[in-house]
Amino acid sequence: MNDTHKLYVIDFHSQGNVIPEKRIAVQAASPDRALDAFWGWIRLQPWYLHTWQLNVAMAEVLLIAPPGPDFKLY
Repeated sequence: MNDTHKLYVIDFHSQGNVIPEKRIAVQAASPDRALDAFWGWIRLQPWYLHTWQLNVAMAEVLLIAPPGPDFKLY
């Protein structure tokens, strides 16, 4: 990862609409750039036009711990 970039996790959901709660990771230089990347990506999704109440939360990843023995990818 570029030293000037940070990792951000963006959680989003559209309650009562077509998508359940989802999470994506974005690498960017700043929080505003991470949100710009998120909005650019989400507008390309086929279900975007059906997300009337879109709730978004973002957090910066400060530490990535090594995976434990029960680590699974979904």
